[in-house]
Amino acid sequence: MLFSPIIPVITFALQTVFEYATLTKRRSILEHVLVRVLALCAALGSFFLMRRLGIRTVSLYYLCTIPVFIPCAVLFTETVAQKVFFCFTSWGVTTFLSSVCNYLAVWVTHGRAAYPLRYVLYASVSALVIAFYCRFIRVGYRKLLSYLAKGNPAFAAFPVLAFVLLSLIFTPFETALTPVKFLEMLLFEGYTIFSYYLMASHFTAIHNRSQYETRLENAERIVSLQKKYYTEMEKGIVAQGKLMHDTRHQYVVLSTLAQSGDYATLGEYLDRLLGDGFVAPQKRYCANPVANAVIGGYIEIAETRGITVATDIDLPVDIRIDEYELCALLGNAIENAIEACQRIPPESERYPGKRIDIRVRGEPSRLVIRIENSFQPLPGDREGLFPSSKGARSGIGLESMRTIVENHRGALNCERKGDTFVFSAVLGLESL
Repeated sequence: MLFSPIIPVITFALQTVFEYATLTKRRSILEHVLVRVLALCAALGSFFLMRRLGIRTVSLYYLCTIPVFIPCAVLFTETVAQKVFFCFTSWGVTTFLSSVCNYLAVWVTHGRAAYPLRYVLYASVSALVIAFYCRFIRVGYRKLLSYLAKGNPAFAAFPVLAFVLLSLIFTPFETALTPVKFLEMLLFEGYTIFSYYLMASHFTAIHNRSQYETRLENAERIVSLQKKYYTEMEKGIVAQGKLMHDTRHQYVVLSTLAQSGDYATLGEYLDRLLGDGFVAPQKRYCANPVANAVIGGYIEIAETRGITVATDIDLPVDIRIDEYELCALLGNAIENAIEACQRIPPESERYPGKRIDIRVRGEPSRLVIRIENSFQPLPGDREGLFPSSKGARSGIGLESMRTIVENHRGALNCERKGDTFVFSAVLGLESL
């Protein structure tokens, strides 16, 4: 019964549910159905061929099972490391469940007619495991996979080694069973699960530290910009006070000239006042003072670096979004645009026309941001990938913005349009 198709079919069904409950689908429904049917036919065909040839080797049994995992490789969007990690984790789970059911079936029947009972046990336990996984484990496992994509892909080797050891030490087809052997298998699986827990804790700690460092950097940048903004505002207030004080003397002169009827001198004096004493008002981009500080600070940085900046900003004082999040979102977006413009080499034809176009709208129920900037891909860039020049810290700003947008039930998009890079984001705002 080693090459019976019943166990592989149950495993295939369990694996399929795990995949669709965890991974991100791509391709059409027809392609999904076709690939899965072909994979199942390939696995079952291999089993029947091995039985017909009289081959009864566990290693060949596992080779025949490999087609079951082909759909995972071609139908989902995760990285290679994520798919390897997922496949061997789930394969280890199904192998463990199959082994437990085999042990129990042999003990209950004393080796007689063990396989029918094993099939029933395996199908029943699989249904319970699916319900337990979807209810308690799926969310945490998805986070573990997302952290794996941002970290060292070498961690994907752990479930591979765990599966190989489990299969070699506790084969699911062994009939010479003892309580000690069964207990050893349980201890081994418990150790494996605990290792996964430690790995998840490690990934979570690294992610949280990265988020904390990013928030700290953003906070320091925002504080610096706000200090500069309020310093300039204070200078403007002092200058305005001096101007108002001096204006009183001008009023006296104007009144005297008007009362004396010397209108020629009065006109000359007015012309001189307007020409010499006129003070241009401070630049104001929107009504929201915090956003104005961040936007104004980065626009000044851009202009000092030869980048032309156009703005169309309408943000009220009360935008109904956390000020930190608003500043982090705008600051990272504009900073990335400045960085992209600076990456354009002087010999490029795009260099003289470096520009950034900032459009922000605070609507009753949403916040809309669209920032376009000049852009020149690096030699190794690929479509859809936008590397940073910050080295090891590349991508943190974009990840921070994505987190903020998702927290507000929004959507974020980055795309190329010829020689222009477009960042757009829509965030839902709190109800009044």
